[in-house]
Amino acid sequence: MLWLIAKKEFLNNIVTSGFIVGMALCLALIPYTVYTGIQTYENRLAQYETDVKSAEDVYQKSQVYAQVNPLVVKPVSPLSIFSKGILEQTGSKVKLDRKEKPVFSSDIVLLNENPFMGNFMSLDFTTALTILLSLLGVLFSYDMLSREKELGTLKLSLSNPVSRSTFFLGKITGIFFTLLPILIICFLIILLIIQFSPSIHFSAGDYGRIAMLILMSLVYFAFFVFLGGFISSRIQSSTLSIIVNLFIWCFLLFLLPNAASYLGKNITKVEDYKQLTFNTEQVDNEFWNKYDEFNKQLKDEGYNPAIDLSMCSGWDADGPNMIFFTLRGVMESQRRFKEIVNPVLLANCDRKWSLQSDYLQQLYRQEKTVRYLSFLSPAEIFKQLTALLCNTGMESEINFMNQVRQFQDVYYGYFIQNKIYSSYAYMTPQKEEDFPNTREEAEAKESEWRKVAKPESTFDTSSFGYLDTSNFPRFAYVQPTLGAALQSHLYLLAGILVVCILLFWFSYVSFIKYDVR
Repeated sequence: MLWLIAKKEFLNNIVTSGFIVGMALCLALIPYTVYTGIQTYENRLAQYETDVKSAEDVYQKSQVYAQVNPLVVKPVSPLSIFSKGILEQTGSKVKLDRKEKPVFSSDIVLLNENPFMGNFMSLDFTTALTILLSLLGVLFSYDMLSREKELGTLKLSLSNPVSRSTFFLGKITGIFFTLLPILIICFLIILLIIQFSPSIHFSAGDYGRIAMLILMSLVYFAFFVFLGGFISSRIQSSTLSIIVNLFIWCFLLFLLPNAASYLGKNITKVEDYKQLTFNTEQVDNEFWNKYDEFNKQLKDEGYNPAIDLSMCSGWDADGPNMIFFTLRGVMESQRRFKEIVNPVLLANCDRKWSLQSDYLQQLYRQEKTVRYLSFLSPAEIFKQLTALLCNTGMESEINFMNQVRQFQDVYYGYFIQNKIYSSYAYMTPQKEEDFPNTREEAEAKESEWRKVAKPESTFDTSSFGYLDTSNFPRFAYVQPTLGAALQSHLYLLAGILVVCILLFWFSYVSFIKYDVR
């Protein structure tokens, strides 16, 4: 009998205008969101490949160690076609600098996005699914019981040898059978389009995340089905039921998240960024005072790093990056200066990081406050979990930046451990035995080089050759496993499951006591 009731409910629903409109919206919106998602992914992938080449050039085309400041690039997740998460608010690469640890990625690339379109809503697959599933869940369940009563069919059905439990479960099952094809079609469309996109390749782990996304979609629309069923069991009029359901739907999807954002920002305050800038500048001022002391110390020792540089290129906190044809005594002055300054520069970087880290923790706490408040909305829970699965959420950005900072410590630690700051190779591609002893000798060497290299138009120094950096540390991004990603957020999935069970139970109990007269 349960299956007969479910079948009747299903057949009645699929011929309604609501089902036809819902299916039409899926066929219109889903391909659009998938297409735009793929376009954005391909643009990001092209940019990633360009950045990876630039990052490798840093290692392959550096002539002195001072030039080897790695560019760290974050891989693009193909799952971003499902959910953009916070990709448009964050960057994808970081240029390492021993003067300062990176707080955020160094670029925010909108790629195909028009910056003047920021005031308009941007749809991705997850956003479209969030709206469609919840709305359809409400529209098919708001009159699940009240309509039957108004038509008189509820009293007629229960006068037959059909228990209320069987009737209730049959109605719920019929609604699920109605919505399930729409959900399946949504994912079939995206998987079909992906098959014709040669740039997208999913790993076995990615397919596991997609399966988890489908499961969460089922739980998500079940929430709104049970919510509509509960309201229908408490309200006698279908008209009033749809009004109440739509109000709650609008509140949960649109009003609550915005209210949570406003409230969270006021509950958890963040220090003014100008104050952070002022504090880090004070730390830098202390370094520059030490810098002057080092200059004075070297002058007292008979060195003067600031004079008689025949030819140089680039400039940093420790002086010129690359020096040519300079007198042996001046080269030793520069070597000694860089040997002293760079460890202090790295220590100064750590001091500034302690201030920047405190500020970053304030941002994290504020975001968590807003996030926890927004978790009162099942739509926000669904979006957060989807971004987590697709590696496009805040957790992915934090994980990437933490790995970058750890790599920076390892990388510049390698310089200290191997005494690179103390070597001539740190600042010149010339061999020590080739350093000129007199100004005349320096001028002669430079003149001879210019005749052969002819660098006047482009300052081409490639004739000096390039470093062998094969033993240098390289960055390798480690993506969290599905289990690790979900471990810290299982309480959300468990929470919405518990709420669904409670709503189902309350609906069931309410219907058992429902007045069918």
